Formats: sequence, C-alpha cells, structure tokens
Amino acid sequence: MPAPDPQQRRLWRQNFFVALILYSAADFVAQLIVGEFYPWRLVVLSLVGISVYRVEIPRWFSWIENFRLDEAALSKRPWLGGVMAHCPNSDERLPHSGSYRLKPIFKGICSTLYFNPLWIARHMLVLELATHPAKIKLGLAALMAYCLLLGAKAFVINAPLSVCLNYILQNKIALRYRFIGSVFVSGFFGILYSLMHRYW
Repeated sequence: MPAPDPQQRRLWRQNFFVALILYSAADFVAQLIVGEFYPWRLVVLSLVGISVYRVEIPRWFSWIENFRLDEAALSKRPWLGGVMAHCPNSDERLPHSGSYRLKPIFKGICSTLYFNPLWIARHMLVLELATHPAKIKLGLAALMAYCLLLGAKAFVINAPLSVCLNYILQNKIALRYRFIGSVFVSGFFGILYSLMHRYW
C-alpha cells in the first residue's frame, strides 16, 4: 500500500481547520449583525463544514480544473465548442489531460452553478433547524419548501456578484487554495443568507 502523500495530508489538515473555524465564524458575524446568538448553530455549521462542504467543494473544483476533452471527443460534442479552449501545452501522459479544457468564464460559471438554489436551500435548512429545531414538528415538507424559496431568491439576487467572485476564484487562485477562497466567499454569502433567513 503506497504511503500517504505528505502534501495531501497537509492539504487535508488545512481544509479541515478552515472548514471547522471559518464557516461558524462567518455565521457568528451574521448573528452579531442581527443581534442574536445561537451557540448550537455554530457547532452545527462547523460539523457540516468538516463533514460535507470540505469533501464536496474541493472535489467539484478539482473536476472543473481537470476536465479535458481530446479532439475526437470534442468532435462528437460540437455544442461544447464554445465552452472549451485549446490547451497548447497539454501532456497526454498526465491523468485527465487532453487537447481542450473549460474556458475561464465557464470555469467561473461551473463554480457558480455548484452553489445553486438547492445548495443554498440546504444551507438555509441547516440554519433553520439549528436555530429552531422544534420547527421540524410543523412539517419537514413545508420547511423545505420555504428554504427552497429562499434559496431561489438568494441565487437570483446574488448571481451577478457570485459569477464575478467565482471567476476570480477559479482563474486567479491556485487549486490547492481554492477551498480556502471559497470558504471566504461562502462566508460572505453566508452572512447574507443569515440576514435573509432572519428578515425574509
């Protein structure tokens, strides 16, 4: 069995502590802004950060960065011609290497689409249940519908800014640091979502 890569171990620890601390820190700021304090919500967000977001987000970012198509594959999917850009320095010996990869603008769009209304609604549901767990007795379906509505509104309202921030994240920051960058972006939007959760 090969020995674990020291760089991967460092990256794992880095992402673990970033998720553990920063998601709850952003929510703490949001709670201060609205004049509330729910310590249990901070704990829940830290747990969700290290168990869900820390796994999902880097994998999606890695897919965006490493997605490749060769000439033959692209010719079978002509509708992707405007999405892919030629890679003059592609190395066929590398995994996922090919002649074409996503254009910078579409890397930003793919990143934005990950944080879609369903993702936002899930985050809102976590906030709702961590803040008022007794609400689940009123009906999970109604609560989920409410969070979906908030998620859709938040996605539409924040889409222009989100695309810009995700473009910078995917094209100006090295892959190993993108999760950290995404946590700051998510933290910023998390503050907005917390305010929306309170006032909408």
